Formats: sequence, C-alpha cells, structure tokens
Amino acid sequence: ERVFLCGGTAKIPRLDEFLSRELGLPVVVADPIKNVRVTAPGVSEQYLKEISPLLPVCIGLAIRDML
Repeated sequence: ERVFLCGGTAKIPRLDEFLSRELGLPVVVADPIKNVRVTAPGVSEQYLKEISPLLPVCIGLAIRDML
C-alpha cells in the first residue's frame, strides 16, 4: 500500500517522488520519531529531523539480538 524510505538513501533529493511515479504507490520518507518526544540536551530539533530517516537502520541493528 505504501513504501517507506529509510537509511542514507532516503536523503537523496526527490527520490520519494521518483519512486512513487515508477512504482505507482505512495512513497514517504520514514520519520520514526514523529510521535515520540525526544529529550537530547545539546541536540537541536532541526538536527533530529535531518537524521530521523537514518534511525530505523540503527534501531534495527541495535535490537537484532533481542529478537
């Protein structure tokens, strides 16, 4: 129904638009902290927004041994 882009390639400008046209599906850049309140002293909200698409990869690697 929908494709979520995450990781470093999610930062490629207009990749979501291109893939949406090619696949015929809605493509969105993942934002795993969209509904999470993050308290990180010394880290700006803008920086968190910039790195947010990279976090699913980090989270997945961190929890792989937990499953």
